[in-house]
Formats: sequence, structure tokens, C-alpha cells
Amino acid sequence: MAEEVDYIVKGAGAAAMGFVDVLLRETDATIAIVDRGAAPGGHWNFAYPFVRLHQPASFYGLASQRLGDGRIDTEGVNAGLEALPTGVQVADHFHRAMEQVFLPSGRVRYFPMSELSDDGEIRPLLGGDRRRMRVRRKFVDATHLETAIPATHRRGFHVAPGVHCVPPNELPRMAPRFAQFAVLGGGKTGLDCVSWLLDAGAHPDTITWVVPRDAWWSDRRGLQTLEPLRDRTLHLMLEANVAMAQATTLDDLCVRMEAAGAWLRLAPTVTPGMHHVATVTPEELARARRIGRILRQGRVLSLEPGRLTLAGGIVPCGPSTLFVDGTASALARNRDDRTPVFSEGRIDLNYVRFPALALSVALIAFIEAHVEDEHARQAMTRVAPMIDTVADWVDRAAIGQANQAAWRAHPRLGPWRGACRLNPIARMMASIAPEDRFAAALRDRIRTTAPEAGRNIRRLAATRQPAPGAA
Repeated sequence: MAEEVDYIVKGAGAAAMGFVDVLLRETDATIAIVDRGAAPGGHWNFAYPFVRLHQPASFYGLASQRLGDGRIDTEGVNAGLEALPTGVQVADHFHRAMEQVFLPSGRVRYFPMSELSDDGEIRPLLGGDRRRMRVRRKFVDATHLETAIPATHRRGFHVAPGVHCVPPNELPRMAPRFAQFAVLGGGKTGLDCVSWLLDAGAHPDTITWVVPRDAWWSDRRGLQTLEPLRDRTLHLMLEANVAMAQATTLDDLCVRMEAAGAWLRLAPTVTPGMHHVATVTPEELARARRIGRILRQGRVLSLEPGRLTLAGGIVPCGPSTLFVDGTASALARNRDDRTPVFSEGRIDLNYVRFPALALSVALIAFIEAHVEDEHARQAMTRVAPMIDTVADWVDRAAIGQANQAAWRAHPRLGPWRGACRLNPIARMMASIAPEDRFAAALRDRIRTTAPEAGRNIRRLAATRQPAPGAA
């Protein structure tokens, strides 16, 4: 006979864990979690050793569990801002939740190293008895939010014999053997590798950075909600609202957001074509500008002894060059995936407030627990998937505004969202005391400028051309 659970969840990464965390607290449901990995936490179990969460800890993880210790960094390119948890700390956050909260509840069953078929059969990857689960309520698919893992992703270029090309995971072990370094990829992973090399003492002239597309970066100073850092965050939020309200085109929006201090770029003379909402500090980008060569000749085609072939030409490389592959894309599955969150017998987890992954899945779980009307559910969970460009950013911002309007209208969802650990901006705004006149004035101006900013973002979103193949 088939075993029974209320929900069966495919995946045990950050999205799946965040959903289950809230569902456990808001319902009496029983849940089975099935994952191909050996431990909860998804890609964090394969992270390179020097990775850190690129946003403050209050925006990430599980709603019921604290992540990070609330310290302010005193050294390095993140000095003066909330300390960023290491990859090990983030993985431990999910491991502890499984071991200390989920399993002891008696309502969660966890099947690692297993596959889940569409008909509810659980198949252990290393052999053993198969199980069949009958689902009383919903099948939950968390795999829409899978990201490519730098250590295992499939390269899009040829590496000839005799060339040393490693994932970021191998950089600390291999770096001492080489005199030159070439970091491939212009996103956050590439910048992390450049920063690690500089932190470790590599001379800037020994580093080449291949940047196929420049990116817009979000200034991490605008996400600081600890009280000593709050006023600068409020100021940046206000300036960003004004920029969004006044922008006439997407290009003009970029210029205004940069002038407001909300967005940053590596080179002031290069117009970025990419925006993945990764956060950095101005100091991190300023230091990266000093490296020996930054190559903007398109994507990597091949690596051969003595040369690097890019779409725009061939670049000579020294014989003692270590290539570091930072080209894995977080967009592996998610860009323009508009699969509805709620459908008959299913929940397909996705962003409903981009880029807040943790808050998105927590909200979906709360909506599942407390919103019965199907039309209301759909209105609250318009999908806002991963982005690649500024046009995508504007589109997702408009979708998020529509979802938030529906959340505010619900008598239980509004208060829960306002108090949720994963919504630190709202909690920061609510915590401002009336006697703090400077902060209160900034907060009030933010609220006053928000409606016009929202209207203009929706206008700009209407000019966006859908990506090829988008629904």
C-alpha cells in the first residue's frame, strides 16, 4: 500500500526548505521532501570555499531561523556594512533546520539521494526499496529555481589538453602553482574570484578578467537595515524612488539609478548589457578596476596552450596561466519561466517578488495555508522569474508591485509579511520612532514618492519586448 502525506516536495534547496519552514508553522500538514542531493541546502553544499552570501543575512534563509550574527564588518571591501555569512554558514543554516526543526516535528520525512517520479514513486539513487507516496493535497516542485553549480556545470567552450582550467572551488588549491590567472565570466562568480586573488596577495598585473558582458550591480549599501546603518539606506531608497519616477526610457533609468547611487558599473565608459541584481560595494569594483587586463571581446570559445580565443579575437596568454571558469549561469532554467505557482494539485515554486527568493517561497507557503480563493491566489502569485537585462528588471518590478497590492488587501497576509524576518526593509520602516525626526522624514518621503515611481515603472515595463520564446 502507498504511504500518505499531505505534500510531497521535489528538492531540498533553499526554495524547498523555505516553503516547508512556513508550511510547518502555519498548518498541521505532513510533508515528504525528496532530493537527489545528500544534504539539504541545494547548491550551497557545492559552493566554492570563499563564497559569501552577497546580500545581508536578514534577506535570506528560513523565516523561522536566524542567519548570521548581525555584526558589522570592520575590514575589507565590505567594511562598515553588515557582515556577510560564508557559504559554510549558509549550508549549516539549512542543515540545522532539517536536523533540529523539520525532522523532530514528526511531520517531515526526508529522502536524500533519491529521485521522485511524477506518479509519486521515490527511487533511491544507490539502490534499495522504492516507495510510493500518495499525496492528499499538493505536489510541490522546487526545481524551477535550480541554479547551475560552478563546480559541475557544463562548459560552453573547448579546453585543449595541457591547459589548466578549474572551477572556483579549485582556485585556492591550484593558485600557488601559477604565475598568471585568467578569470572567465563577468558576473558575481567572476568578481568573487578576482577579489579572492587580490585578497590572497596576487598582484593586479597577474590577473586577466574576461568580461563578455558588463553588468549593472546593486549597491549593497542600500540594503543595510541594522539601526546604525539605517539612515543611509533610507536616503538611497528615496533617491532610487525619485530616479524611477523621473526616468523617461530604460537607458535614462540606468543613468538616473547610477546617479542615485543605487546601481554601479565596473567601467564608467562601458554601458552594461546585463543586470542580475548581484550586490557589491563601490570599493570592491574600484579595486577590480586596477587589475592588469579586462577583456571585453565576447564569450570564450576555446582555451589552448598560449592563447585564449574569444568571439571577438585571439588573446595571447602566458604558459603558466591558470584559467578559472566562472561562467556558470544562475539563469540555467528560470529566465522567463512563467509556470503558474498554483494549479490543480500542484505548487510550482518561483519568484513572486524578485529578487527576494526566500521571501517569495515563504509567502507562497503562507498563501497556501491561509488563502482559499483561487482567483485571489493567482492575483498574489504572478511569477517574476530570474532576470538578465534592465528590461527584465523593470518587468519584474512591475509584477512585484501588482503582487504586493494583492498581499496588502488580505487581512492576514499583510500583517504576517510586515513582521516576517525575511522582509527587513518593511520591518526597518515600521521600527522608526516618531521622535527620530530625520529618519521619520526620510521614511515619509519614501512613501510619498513610491506611487509615482510605481506608475512610471509600470509604464516602462509596458515598453519591454518579450524575450524570444517567452510565454
